[in-house]
Amino acid sequence: MKKHKGFIVVIALAILAYLGYFITHINYNPGPGHELTLEGLQATILEVHDGWVMVETAGQNAERITFNTQHLPELSIQVGDVIVIEFDGIILESDPAQIRASNWHLVEEN
Repeated sequence: MKKHKGFIVVIALAILAYLGYFITHINYNPGPGHELTLEGLQATILEVHDGWVMVETAGQNAERITFNTQHLPELSIQVGDVIVIEFDGIILESDPAQIRASNWHLVEEN
């Protein structure tokens, strides 16, 4: 019986350690070269389509990202405008990458 209790304690500690690691590393970190603001990710509009846009993030490690705009507030945007995108922090690693935007703001018109 004592052997089983020790084994259960070791397994429980291992699970807690794994969960602690997972929880502390769950937030998106874009790394150096991406410019994050409190509002979200800053990017330049590359393409405007009906219901979605493609942008390029600011910084040395520029990345092309697409996102759906159908549920976002309407903005009068054009290619070359700089925007800030609020999103859930998840980036789908596709080509181009995809995010789920919750809001966006025009920062600078082209």
